[in-house]
Amino acid sequence: MLVSGFVRNEARLTFDILAASRRSGDSLETSMAAWARLLGKLTDAERFPAVTAALRAGELDTPGGPDDEFVFGLERILDGVEALVSARS
Repeated sequence: MLVSGFVRNEARLTFDILAASRRSGDSLETSMAAWARLLGKLTDAERFPAVTAALRAGELDTPGGPDDEFVFGLERILDGVEALVSARS
């Protein structure tokens, strides 16, 4: 369920950003920067200091390779599952 939800969320987010880019006529880079600004407005700096720092550094302003973020996130999920299984062994 966790992996399925992650995949579904990543697909939806990618679709939404591409659709916004097409609707506005802006480049994908401009749409990504707008999305990052929105996240910055919605993120509580005290509660999520690392996210706030990443947004301020421009980490999400431009798209990476087509699979970079997906692979990174999936690897983190699978690392967590591996750690849980190892701890129980």
